[in-house]
Amino acid sequence: MAEINDVASVQVEPADQTNADEKTAEAVSNVGWPAHYGGVMLQGFYWGSFDESSWEKLGSADTVAQYSKYFDLIWVPQSGGMPYQGSRTMGYMPYYYFDHNSCFGS
Repeated sequence: MAEINDVASVQVEPADQTNADEKTAEAVSNVGWPAHYGGVMLQGFYWGSFDESSWEKLGSADTVAQYSKYFDLIWVPQSGGMPYQGSRTMGYMPYYYFDHNSCFGS
C-alpha cells in the first residue's frame, strides 16, 4: 500500500493550481479503498486481542466461507516489527515496513 508521502510524487503542471489540487486529492483517495466504497468492513481486532486469540486459527474453510459472504474487507492493525520490546502498540508503530510477520500472521 502506498504511503501518504507518495502523494508528493504526483506530476502536475504548476500553472494550473486547480488541476494540481484535483490530482493531489485523487492520489490521496487512491492510497486506500475507493471514496464511495459500498461494501462492509469488519474491524477484526480490539486492543489487546492478540493476547486472547490465535489469528492463524480462524476456523475451518467452511466457517471462513460462511463469514466472507457478509464482509468485503477486514481491518487489522498494520503489520511489521515493533522497535520497543514488550510494547503493546497493536502494530501501529511499524519498524520494518516490508516485514509483514506479526502476531496477526503474515
